[in-house]
Amino acid sequence: MNIKESAVSALVSIRANKLRASLTLLGIIIGVFSIIGVMTLLDALQKGIDSGLSQLGTNTFQVQKYPALFVGDRHRRFANRKDITLEQGFRLKELATLPKYVGLEDWTSGKVIKYKEYQTNPNISVGGVTTEFLPANSYNLASGRFFTEQDIQTDRKIAVLGMEVVNKIFPKTNPIDKEITIDNNNYKVVGVLEAKGESLGQSMDNLVLIPIRTMDKIQSSRRHHSLNITITARSKELYDETEEQVIGLMRLIRKVPPGEENDFEIWSNESLVREANNFTKYFKYGAGVISFISLVAAGIGIKTRLSIL
Repeated sequence: MNIKESAVSALVSIRANKLRASLTLLGIIIGVFSIIGVMTLLDALQKGIDSGLSQLGTNTFQVQKYPALFVGDRHRRFANRKDITLEQGFRLKELATLPKYVGLEDWTSGKVIKYKEYQTNPNISVGGVTTEFLPANSYNLASGRFFTEQDIQTDRKIAVLGMEVVNKIFPKTNPIDKEITIDNNNYKVVGVLEAKGESLGQSMDNLVLIPIRTMDKIQSSRRHHSLNITITARSKELYDETEEQVIGLMRLIRKVPPGEENDFEIWSNESLVREANNFTKYFKYGAGVISFISLVAAGIGIKTRLSIL
């Protein structure tokens, strides 16, 4: 039988068994589209993780007391670590020779920002930072200026605002040179950050930055606050060497005995994505199994119906 005869025979069979052919086609469509749908969702999930967790700049990693991601009851273990202090951060800046930038960050959250009759919701993060914050965290200025070394060392009460804060309390006014209030302290606005969007559903623009020594002076009553230190290597080739130097210096500064594990964490965009993927890999496996079962179930259903017919 040649191809033409086979095709004619198939068409005749389909016309004679329209219900059977329709059920067969329906089963195939259900199975295939189940797989396509699941794979599309998994691809969107992966892209969301890759883009949403890219918080730091290129060739950049961060040193902090707690891991960027952790689950279970390990919080107590990390909480018992000594805080990373401002003095330790500035000591690292002094000793580290390989990094391009060594930026210090001290964060507090849940703050209300006020300007005249306007105020934000109590969900604003306030960060005391050094001059390296912008390049190390991939932020850019929309207007005004950023902090200088003199601003940092003289505890100036000035602020740089995220765009979400600007939209909330300066809806029709240029915020530059205006005074805002945080916890009954006034700050002169000197700059505004470009909008950065969201990371995994969380706004990256609902923040206010002030000089880190100003933060340390005003927030000195806080019992526990640990700095984040953001390190940028000079190049991709020097990244590993830079990380090794920083780890060694942090162990020296924090007096970690030889042979004991680090009492601080190192994370980067890449390590954060790896950790997130470890959390989601079982979901991916499960989704793949479900899509396969859907296809098999559709085939079994067709076979059963055909046997009844």
